[in-house]
Amino acid sequence: MNDLVNQQIEHFNQISSDYYKARQDPKISLLKDKIWENAFKTQSCWNISSPAKCLEAMCGFGDGYDILKKNLKTDFDYSGFDYSEEMVRYAQQRNPSLHIFIQDVLEPV
Repeated sequence: MNDLVNQQIEHFNQISSDYYKARQDPKISLLKDKIWENAFKTQSCWNISSPAKCLEAMCGFGDGYDILKKNLKTDFDYSGFDYSEEMVRYAQQRNPSLHIFIQDVLEPV
């Protein structure tokens, strides 16, 4: 990994608890709900088979899982990854049954 990526990882590791607290604001939740509710209104044209396999890159706290659970009308298997160890730790604590792991989207697996 290059120095800029390492700086960014360290930054997200340092701010993860503040970022998590800020994301818990009810106004933020309402805004996200309204945005995604509108996006999923056209779901019928997405042709999603069940169970859908969902991979969320740079998943942060795994919010994508919550969005899919609330809006997707089919069963799905969720996996998520982020390069911030702290973000992944928070996501794993919130949803211990989900497959959430540390990975840089730019690095080969």
